[in-house]
Amino acid sequence: MKLPKDDFVGREREIAMLSEWFRAADRKPMMVSGVGGIGKSALVAEFVRRYSSPERVALLNLRATPSPGDVAAILIDSVVKSGTVPEIIVLDDADQLSGGALPLFIEHIRSLLPRAPILLTSRERVELESSELALAPLSAEESVELLGRLGLDREDPDISRLAAELGNHPLALSIASHLAKTTPTPKLIAMLRQRLYELERDAGPHAPLVEAVRPAIVIATDRLIEHLSRQPTDLFKLPPRKFEEVIAELLADMGWEVHLTKQTRDGGRDILAFLNLDIGRLLCLVEAKRYSPDRPVGIDLVRNLYGVLSDEQANAALLVTTSYFTQDAREFQRRHVHQISLQEYRDVVAWIKKWRTRK
Repeated sequence: MKLPKDDFVGREREIAMLSEWFRAADRKPMMVSGVGGIGKSALVAEFVRRYSSPERVALLNLRATPSPGDVAAILIDSVVKSGTVPEIIVLDDADQLSGGALPLFIEHIRSLLPRAPILLTSRERVELESSELALAPLSAEESVELLGRLGLDREDPDISRLAAELGNHPLALSIASHLAKTTPTPKLIAMLRQRLYELERDAGPHAPLVEAVRPAIVIATDRLIEHLSRQPTDLFKLPPRKFEEVIAELLADMGWEVHLTKQTRDGGRDILAFLNLDIGRLLCLVEAKRYSPDRPVGIDLVRNLYGVLSDEQANAALLVTTSYFTQDAREFQRRHVHQISLQEYRDVVAWIKKWRTRK
């Protein structure tokens, strides 16, 4: 297993938790989870450096390990190469296994090495009887320290701003440090403040940063929805574009493939939502209106959206609001019930509650 680079910073609380787990007499597998690039592998490598050695670790990448039957061969090969029995088993990319495959892998390992602790990494939560360590982004201070180790000037006031724009996400910070060698930091910050769809359209050499910043956006939206599940009335306080992002995340959680569009005037479509079915690919145009609770959505917006639906030949249209719909808007929707759906405040709150139960 590769040792961590000199740019490993922070994570002392997480290292302490892994140390306590490692020293326990009766331990469940430990799952280190988090979005891509958040530092799962780096944390595991640093933990190994402090409490074991690379030669005493058997690493199984579950993305590349075809079946549980291969576990024995891999472990035996590890013993032959190192001349010693593995002290820790690391299962990387555990979320690549579906159904009951992961417990089967663990069962095979236990039959061969019943006392070896098993450490897993996963981008998503996996159904498994295990302890879990969920990685959050770095702190602001740790992010500045990381950027400093990567060659940026810690005293530059723009460095902390850059880290904040990237959500203190380690991989994004690492990529940004390389770009900062040829792009002034203020320009990088200005670029990151564009909408993600604008970055995608003309990313050029910054394309890696666009991909790396996605997890930071997901984290921010997840935290916001978690907050809204406790305080749903805060929906009314959201900026209009942030409300669109929340609706996009909720639709994505329901299984839709969503794309935010450029902001439009009334009657446009804020989100393109695709659903892949056996019978074909469906397109739903979504418009999200963050209105105050006493400002209803009238028939004009509904009629305009229906016109966009017809013009773009989509399969359906959805109008979502934080308020409610007028009677004539409802009556228009009933005449086109198979083309248009209307969702108001209580419906959005219900979506948020369901989102929370799936997390």
